[in-house]
Amino acid sequence: MKQIESPIVIFIDEIDSVRSLGFPTDDFFALLRSCHEERTLKPEYNRLTFALVGVAAPTDLVVDERRTPFNIGYAVKLSGFQLDEKIKPLIKGLEGKAENPQAVMKEVLRWSGGQPFLTQKICGLLVQRESSILQGTESERVESLVKRQIIENWATKDHPVHLKTIRARLLQRDEKRTARLLGLYQQILQEDGIVANKTVEQHELQLSGLVIEEDNELRVYNLIYKAIFNLDWIETELKKLCPYAEDLRAWLGSERKDGSRLLRGEKLKEAQEWSQDKILNLSKEHTEYLSASKTQEEKELRIKNDKEAAEQRNQLLAEANKKAKSQIRIGSSIFSFDFTRSSLRRNL
Repeated sequence: MKQIESPIVIFIDEIDSVRSLGFPTDDFFALLRSCHEERTLKPEYNRLTFALVGVAAPTDLVVDERRTPFNIGYAVKLSGFQLDEKIKPLIKGLEGKAENPQAVMKEVLRWSGGQPFLTQKICGLLVQRESSILQGTESERVESLVKRQIIENWATKDHPVHLKTIRARLLQRDEKRTARLLGLYQQILQEDGIVANKTVEQHELQLSGLVIEEDNELRVYNLIYKAIFNLDWIETELKKLCPYAEDLRAWLGSERKDGSRLLRGEKLKEAQEWSQDKILNLSKEHTEYLSASKTQEEKELRIKNDKEAAEQRNQLLAEANKKAKSQIRIGSSIFSFDFTRSSLRRNL
């Protein structure tokens, strides 16, 4: 600070990675806070600024709830590319490759949604791998390239890594949080957007990069994400988290006929709690399976109760018959005794 008299900005990149480190990092952010608080006592600290770059909100950085939250900074929202002055350098790069570079860029943005990395990647692929793009063929050519080079078999073509990072941000959490995020994302896909209400889940989903808030609405960032992380992908990932996934697969494989694969008792209770614990729109197969399990359990319980009731009735009947026979024997003995005694009297 003494050697440099001009303003100092210290950039710390990938700040979100601190949350996955194997040791506490709260002291680091406490140090940054102390530098901020020193401004009231030492004016030279007003020249010092820390820029934390990464996918995280300031309030997410301090883990220990007993410590003061890291609320001294403010989040900087980065917007994507639009068809304006800022994207002119990229349009210029398409000159010589396309008869109408601006029309090509319009199609690129239609697929990327303006997401900076994807926008530049598509432009690079167009320049490197495509032949000249004639006017009027921009939509077809860009769509073909995006599907061939990015969407189809995407995991093998994700270089530099981008899509896998988004997937990891969604899935590398505890099961309950992952399921809630998948359920929320499923809802956004099915309804083509939902009202942004600043919940924790919405915030985490935005930090993944998969969705974006626009005009007070949360929607999928772009067509590429929508094509890759689609409803089938969500269903596959939910099945991995599902506690009854193996039984469900076997039941569906039997064309819904194998009753032994239905859930009962504690397992059914756990499954129902799992399904209700999330903001999930469960697939038709899930709801049918849980409904069939409940129906089968109720049926078996009725059969069991009817059997127990029948056994109880039979037992009562048997006891009544036994009692009746006993009374008949006693009555017969008394009658026989009385008859014998009467005979003796007549003989006398």
